[in-house]
Amino acid sequence: LQVFDVSDPADAVAVGWVDAEFGVYDLALHGDLVYLADLNHGIRVVDAADPTAPVVVGFRPTWDWVTDLAVAGEFLLATDSFSGLQIYDIFDPKAPKPAGSVNLGYALGVAASGTMAYVTVQRGSIGGNLQCVDIQDPDHPVVIGSLDLEYDAIDVFLRGDLAYLSASNRDVDVVDVSDPAAPELVTSVITPGHAYGATVDGPILYVADGSAGLQVFDVSVPASPVHLGTRKTPGRAIHVAAADGRVFVCGGGDGVQIAPRHCGVSAAGELPVAGPVVRLRQNHPNPFNPATVIPFELSAPGPVTLRIYDLSGRLVRVLGRGEYLPAGGHSAVWRGVDQAGQRVASGVYFYRLE
Repeated sequence: LQVFDVSDPADAVAVGWVDAEFGVYDLALHGDLVYLADLNHGIRVVDAADPTAPVVVGFRPTWDWVTDLAVAGEFLLATDSFSGLQIYDIFDPKAPKPAGSVNLGYALGVAASGTMAYVTVQRGSIGGNLQCVDIQDPDHPVVIGSLDLEYDAIDVFLRGDLAYLSASNRDVDVVDVSDPAAPELVTSVITPGHAYGATVDGPILYVADGSAGLQVFDVSVPASPVHLGTRKTPGRAIHVAAADGRVFVCGGGDGVQIAPRHCGVSAAGELPVAGPVVRLRQNHPNPFNPATVIPFELSAPGPVTLRIYDLSGRLVRVLGRGEYLPAGGHSAVWRGVDQAGQRVASGVYFYRLE
C-alpha cells in the first residue's frame, strides 16, 4: 500500500507505505483504517491514522482470491473467485468476523448503497451478470434481482439509482437499479479501448480505457451519453477515481496520473461553473416519461439532498441524501418512482435542493 501527499498535484510525494504478503488487488476505506484485498492471502487491516507510518493491525484469511471490497456501515463486503459475496462484521474494525455469505460463483466487483449490495459475476463464455443482494440482514443476504449481461463486468460504481459496470470489452453498461428486484439496462457507453474502471463526478463519466487512455463522457442524460474527449496516459489506464476537483488514473507500471476535473473536455463542451450562489435549474425533459434530469450548480463543495414532493406537499422521493459533491455543475435523475420503488401517478411534482 502506497500513501501519497497530493496537496501539490504537480509534485506528488510518497509519504508512507506498508508491505502486503502477496499483492494488493483492491482497498476500501473506513475512517483511518484501510482494508486491503491481499489477493489469495486474505484481507489485511491497515491503520493509516499517521499516513507517514501505516501499520498492519489485523488480518482475515479468506477462501480464495479476493477481487473487490466495499464498506456498508459496520460491515465489510468482499467478493472472491470461489464463493461469491462474503460479509464481515467490522464492529471491531481491526478484527473482521464472518457474518453471512451468498454463493454467486466467480464474483468480480461489489458496491453498496443502503441495505443493497450490487455484485458483478463472471459466467464464462456466456457473459456475465449483475446480482442485486439485499443485505439488510447481513447474516442472511438474499439475491432479489439480477440482470444478464453480454460480457463480463469487472467493476461496478454506484451513483444514485444508476450502476456503472465496466465491462472491459469496449463499453460501460449503465443500469437502473431504482428497483433492485428488476434492474434494467439503460444504455451501453461504447469506448475505443477496454473499459477496466469507471467513476462518475457530477454529470461526467470518466472511463479508464486501457491503452486508449482516459475517456470522458457527459452523462447528464444517462440514456444519451456524449463523448467529450480523451486524455492520453503513458500506459494502460486500469482504474480511475475523482476527488477534490482532480481525477486520478492508475496506469499499471506507469504509476498514477493526476489531471484536473473535466480533463479532456473541449472548450465547447466545458461544463458551467457555479457563481456565488447555488442554482437549481429546470428539469428536462418536462413533461417526462419515464425519467427526467434535474441540473444544479454548487458554488462550494458540500453535502447535497434533493427531495421530490407532490402537490399536497407529501415527500415522494429523496435523491442523493447528504451526498458530498464538489463545486460546479451536477445533475440528478428522477425516474418517476417513490421511496418504495413504485411508479407515481401522472401529475405535477416539485423538487427542492438543500
